[in-house]
Amino acid sequence: MAAMAATHGASAGARRLSRLCVHFDVNETILIGDPAGGDTFEESLNKIIAKVAFVRCVPPAEQKGGRWAEWSWHDGSPLDPALRTDDMPPPPLLPDAFSEPDGCRKFYHVKELKKAFAKSFTQDGSPGVVYRAEYERLLAALKWPADAPVDSRARPRRERVNPPPAPLATLAP
Repeated sequence: MAAMAATHGASAGARRLSRLCVHFDVNETILIGDPAGGDTFEESLNKIIAKVAFVRCVPPAEQKGGRWAEWSWHDGSPLDPALRTDDMPPPPLLPDAFSEPDGCRKFYHVKELKKAFAKSFTQDGSPGVVYRAEYERLLAALKWPADAPVDSRARPRRERVNPPPAPLATLAP
């Protein structure tokens, strides 16, 4: 015990309580955005969607041309928006997939796709533009209600909730 107390900077006769400091990385879980890592709210929301969009590798003999011909969405539809017809719905996002479906990978885990598009996943020029409606739906859901009082701890940024009220109430009653 004396060796332990000395290790913690206390005298042999005194007992000093140790502190446990736990750090949580709450980016893209409780908080949307990562200012310390250089990701804006919008970029983080795009990355979140890219993490639940799945693609599959297309063998060379089955490639149909267009940009990113070596990949298709998990449902077999083309990644290139120019090859999609207007009546073609976006492939379902798979937010509940705890493992990758057979033969598929998360869009976010394909190095060349992630590097080029993760932060702008639903914007024009990206294959993920097919999910722009989902991005807009999520953006609207994260908007602070106009008639709701503003809790100073929530610090809405540009009318968005950051963090959402439920975790805020849990963490800071």
